[in-house]
Amino acid sequence: MSLLKISNIDLINEGKTIIKDNPFYFTLHLLIKYYFVKSQDFYLLNFLKDITNSETEFKVFMVYIEFSIYLYNSQIKDTFTGCDNEDIVYIIIAYVKNTYDSNKNILKSFINSVTENEEEVIEKFNKVKAAYTFKKDTLEKFETLNDALTCLEKAKELENESKKYSNRAIEILQGLKGKFLQTIFNEEPSKLFIKNI
Repeated sequence: MSLLKISNIDLINEGKTIIKDNPFYFTLHLLIKYYFVKSQDFYLLNFLKDITNSETEFKVFMVYIEFSIYLYNSQIKDTFTGCDNEDIVYIIIAYVKNTYDSNKNILKSFINSVTENEEEVIEKFNKVKAAYTFKKDTLEKFETLNDALTCLEKAKELENESKKYSNRAIEILQGLKGKFLQTIFNEEPSKLFIKNI
């Protein structure tokens, strides 16, 4: 196994550990994942809520996304060519945290970029916030619809169950009725009370 391959695995595992232990990096990893993977089943609400709490938080995530893309293009893309997109996301997270931890001033140019383009960033924030509100509202309506369908399915099951027990009760009562009729109209017992003459 080559040193590069070990490095890949180490960075991937480090990235996984970082996102497990740090909620900020977990959200950042979701954003980066959305940027790189863009799968149809990717659940946007997982991170839209976290990045739309305030304009300031949104700006911070924009700084880190720009920084992540810069690191990917300048240091990661050509070095880690054999990795799939999921693994690249973990590698980027490890690079971002390690690079920032070793030099806190590294983000200054990215902060300046976001500050200089504040109107554009605020416009993005408003679009993302609107998308989150729409998706959340739609999801809540879908969950309500799903609850109603579940209730109808349960009612149908209970209706079928109720019919089964009703039919069984009718069979039992019909059987009892038949036995009572036999007992009532049976002449044999009445002969016991007639004296032999």
